[in-house]
Amino acid sequence: MPFKIRHVLIIEDVDSIILGLKTILQDMPYCTAATAKTADEALYSIKKSVETHNPFDLVIADFSFSRNIPGNSPKKEQVFIEKVKELLPNCKIIVYSADRKPYLINNLINKKLINGFIAKDRDSLNLFPRVIKHFEAGNNIYLNQQLHPIMERYNSTDIEEYDVTLLELLASGSTQADISTILKNKGVTSSVSSIEKRINRLKILLAAQNTIHLIAIAKDDGII
Repeated sequence: MPFKIRHVLIIEDVDSIILGLKTILQDMPYCTAATAKTADEALYSIKKSVETHNPFDLVIADFSFSRNIPGNSPKKEQVFIEKVKELLPNCKIIVYSADRKPYLINNLINKKLINGFIAKDRDSLNLFPRVIKHFEAGNNIYLNQQLHPIMERYNSTDIEEYDVTLLELLASGSTQADISTILKNKGVTSSVSSIEKRINRLKILLAAQNTIHLIAIAKDDGII
């Protein structure tokens, strides 16, 4: 159902980009914008907006917020966005970032945690009035055109949780023998040969030349 986006939260740590977004939003006189530079600031602002019965209609977040979240979990972005969605179940969430992580973006969209992604570039700020009108017209997903080709890999590729676990263990320095032992201790029976076959399958799916290249792709695409 169409609605008006009146209250926007910008989660961004670069002052010039904050200024640019606020300037764009000023051209939509019914919009007000708040800002946060860290995940903690963002969650505080979101909770206050809910408590004062003025919840945010739109959150614009850069993946850089994950730098401010303690720990080394590769899924910090998803955990944070899950918290935002829990607090603001009816809010639209757009990721606006130079970090193009197609697996992560596709996963967040499929889980209905975000409503789209805009890649930062020289002209991308000018897309936001269009994005807001897109949502106000009743549409639910927005992806700028340049992202479509790199998203295609994960629209058709079946990466399972088991694959993600393998990649995380490889990235931590575990050998195939180590991985077999770790999985068995978790109740998952996987021989070294079956693990090798799965890794080779992933190399083919992700067009990786070797294991190091595979881990690099997995990190770049937001799988781990």
